[in-house]
Amino acid sequence: MNRTDVYRFIDAEKTTYPVRLLCRLLGVGHSAFYQWLRTGRQHAADRERHDHARVEVTRQAWSEHRGVYGARRLTAELHDRGHRWNRKAVARLMRLAGIEGAHRRRRGKPRRKAAATATAPDLVQRQFTATEPNRLWVADISYLRTILSRRRAGIGPLFADGRPGERRRRVGGRGWSSSPR
Repeated sequence: MNRTDVYRFIDAEKTTYPVRLLCRLLGVGHSAFYQWLRTGRQHAADRERHDHARVEVTRQAWSEHRGVYGARRLTAELHDRGHRWNRKAVARLMRLAGIEGAHRRRRGKPRRKAAATATAPDLVQRQFTATEPNRLWVADISYLRTILSRRRAGIGPLFADGRPGERRRRVGGRGWSSSPR
C-alpha cells in the first residue's frame, strides 16, 4: 500500500477515529497527511499520469535490451536518451511496470537426492582404462548457458554431447541439443 492509499484511508476514516491516532498506527506523519489534504490530491493524480508515460519509456528501453538490464544499467540508458531520472525512480518505475533485470544464477546448497531417484548402473565399476581399442566407451554432456537461456525467450541452454573412445582418443559421436536428453 503506498502513501496515497494510506492518506485516502485516513481521509475516509477521520470522522470515526482521530487523525493523529490513524497516522501513528499507519506509520505516517499527521503533518504530511494535512499537507496531502491541501495539495496532494491533485499532485497524486498528476503523478499517476506522469508515471504512466515514464513507465512506457522505461518498458521500451528495457525490452530493447532483451529484458536483461536492471535499474542501474537502465538508468544509464535512459540518461543517454535524455531522461534525467535517478536510479531509485527508475527502480520504482520498474516495479510499477512489473519488470526486472536478469539475475545471475545462484549456486544453491547441495540437496540430497530423493530415495526414489533412479541412478544408472555402473557397468565399468569406475574403471575408466580400457585393455584394448574399442572396448570401453564413455560419454560426457556439457551444459552451456547462453545469453538467451531464459524461459521467457523460449530458447534454453545448449548441451554438448561427445562420446570419446577410451583407447583410441577419438570422438565417436557429437552433437548439440537444447535439451539434456
